[in-house]
Amino acid sequence: MRLTVVTEDEAVVNVDVSETDSVDTLMAILEAETGVGTSQQRLLHNGKELLAGCSFSSAGVKDGDLISLLQARPPGPLPGASQAAQGLAAPQRNADGSLADPQAFIGGLLANLGVLASIPPAMADVVRRGDVATLNTYFRHMKQQEDARREEDALHMADPFNAEAQAKIAERIQQAAVEESYQHALDHAPEIFTKVVMLYVNVEVNGQPIKAFVDSGAQSSIMSQDCARRCNLLHLLDKRFQGMAVGVGSGKIVGQIHQATIKVQAVHLPMSITVLESGSMEFLFGLDMLRRYQCCIDLKRGVLRLDVSPPVELLFLAEHELPPTAQPSAGAGAPYEGLAEGRAASSTPALSPSTAAAAAAAARASSAGQSGSSGQPQSAAATSAPVAGAGAGSGSGSAPVGPPPAAEAAAAGRGENAAKVERLVGLGFSRQQCEEMLAACGGDEEHAASLLFDDAGGF
Repeated sequence: MRLTVVTEDEAVVNVDVSETDSVDTLMAILEAETGVGTSQQRLLHNGKELLAGCSFSSAGVKDGDLISLLQARPPGPLPGASQAAQGLAAPQRNADGSLADPQAFIGGLLANLGVLASIPPAMADVVRRGDVATLNTYFRHMKQQEDARREEDALHMADPFNAEAQAKIAERIQQAAVEESYQHALDHAPEIFTKVVMLYVNVEVNGQPIKAFVDSGAQSSIMSQDCARRCNLLHLLDKRFQGMAVGVGSGKIVGQIHQATIKVQAVHLPMSITVLESGSMEFLFGLDMLRRYQCCIDLKRGVLRLDVSPPVELLFLAEHELPPTAQPSAGAGAPYEGLAEGRAASSTPALSPSTAAAAAAAARASSAGQSGSSGQPQSAAATSAPVAGAGAGSGSGSAPVGPPPAAEAAAAGRGENAAKVERLVGLGFSRQQCEEMLAACGGDEEHAASLLFDDAGGF
């Protein structure tokens, strides 16, 4: 007959035996298959333990039955300590799990400095201090965990096809897989647990030396207001292009500088810069300029190449050369506030100017140098709540706290749409075009303006 044996780690072993064979025969086969010694094997059949020496027929075992294999573990496991203490015997423990002779255990570890260095630092500190109370508390806790695990195993093995038991088994398998993956990463790729040095290059903006953060995940090039003031660029700030930059956090956009000069080595390049009100990041070299100048981030050589005349290669700064703001504090996920790094979809600045014309221009300014398309402006309008313009009476993205009467709501909606249509007409489009496009965009003035300019061949 054929028996199916399931181990604690969910391995399945199929064994062919005779009804007249004894349980010892199965144990010998399982020792060869699983490596678990016969003295450590506990075989359960329908919740009852199979005793060595009895035959399968007398134990009621039939063809196709399921046998559970449990491994009897020696008492006194000390994770990280007992496993590393190859030369130390397992400590004797009392019924409650505490050490029978804690001083002997501590003395054994102190006499073997190699083992002491391999155990967890917190436990090693307890051993060095000779803190018997803490040591016994630890072992009692381990005993409670062992007992709970043993009882849980018995319940699961009694009815392994129970839904709750299956869920617990699946959870253990998942936890084991995660731990195995973690240990494999520690052994073979420990560098992934270290801090990644962000990419910075030395540039000059309007004659001021700046360490620029290179971020291909940010749609627009961004500068803080303080940095723009230091570079004497605020007199070029167009405040119509105000809004919010949305990413991991958010930041207020105070305007846009349409034309500034950035110097990379001996080459002067024009660029457009979005200015944030605050933030620890001074200057961000975004995807708009990276694409405009066909830049290549060469991580193998550690350089940023710009396809300009003459060609330019900027060395990425070493960690000690980074600005203080690039050193993230504990728990910080980015070297700057309010922007997502490496998230192109969510780092699109949600610009909300005071007029629809400025909205369309803002959408295009964030992708300077690229061929005109309606995809990016649509995305910016669809993923952000518009901010009220300077001349608007109420925010287009805001909602009243309580629902007004039907007549008042209808009148308010007509008045708001009429104001939007008038602003769109003021851009040079026909009233019919503006009304149809505004209706198609669900009242989103910025989106409608973007599409109107797309249909007209660009702003």
